[in-house]
Amino acid sequence: MAAPRADGSPRKKISLDDCIRAYTSGSAYAQFEEGKKGELKAGEYADFIVLSDDLTKIPPQQYTKTTVLLTVAGGRTVYVQDGSSLH
Repeated sequence: MAAPRADGSPRKKISLDDCIRAYTSGSAYAQFEEGKKGELKAGEYADFIVLSDDLTKIPPQQYTKTTVLLTVAGGRTVYVQDGSSLH
């Protein structure tokens, strides 16, 4: 594995879109669960999170400051951050 650059950034990385796909539909595929989970579609499990920031609109340096506001698993809300306002 290549060492990071002097500024700390990795020499090899994947795009944000590829990262999100790997965590969603990619992990469903790896578990032989495609068609059941991994995408927000009618008939699939409703497992998702709502983040405080849109990762596609902020610089990568701010990803670690992003928090989870809401978690839905199996179509049921299982976590809501205290004081969050959901629209």
